[in-house]
Amino acid sequence: MSDLENPVGAEAFRLGPERKERGPEADRVDQQTEEAFTGDAELPSAGQRGSSQNQLLPPADYDGAVRIALLAAGFDWTWYIDKDLQRFCDAAGWSITGATKCRDDLRTDLGIQSQSATVGFVKRMFDDIRLPVTDQLDKSLPWERRQKALVATFAAFGDRLIEALGPPTRCEPGATGTLLWDRYRVWIRLEVGLGDIRLHLVSWEYQATADAEAKHDAGDW
Repeated sequence: MSDLENPVGAEAFRLGPERKERGPEADRVDQQTEEAFTGDAELPSAGQRGSSQNQLLPPADYDGAVRIALLAAGFDWTWYIDKDLQRFCDAAGWSITGATKCRDDLRTDLGIQSQSATVGFVKRMFDDIRLPVTDQLDKSLPWERRQKALVATFAAFGDRLIEALGPPTRCEPGATGTLLWDRYRVWIRLEVGLGDIRLHLVSWEYQATADAEAKHDAGDW
């Protein structure tokens, strides 16, 4: 089965019921996104997925993303800065490079140029770790070509994480497709950024708050 046929990875980009009554601009974006599934974006083969030999796709670290996801799934999270952050960085082979009153900057060991991650926190607690697992696509490329590359790369990452973690707990469709795995005191979230693919490690409390806000905004309360 190819990545474009994958019912979980690539399917996260397919159109959902929210397309209705969203205006012509949203319809245009959705149409271009859907066309990415039938376009000429070449997907990485099984032998290529640990590297970025395909020039159309962004430089990516598939093996590194799987390693971090598995580490996060088995980590004993408390979400206290002084108890978890340095301990997680040591286990991942990362380093803390900077700090402000509300954010820490990290340097990862992923095999891409964008070896940065950020941690937001309030007082002693932090809520998530955000890191790119690909480099940014060249912004000079046509939007349609970049979108095809993101679709293909997201599907490939989805396949690899499903192999490691099992089926995702949630799959959120749309142009910013998201796959989520619920593990002990952490949500592992793979999502499409503006020009890259990102991995987020999110606390249960933070995800619950985000879900409640989304329901409220949708009038489901």
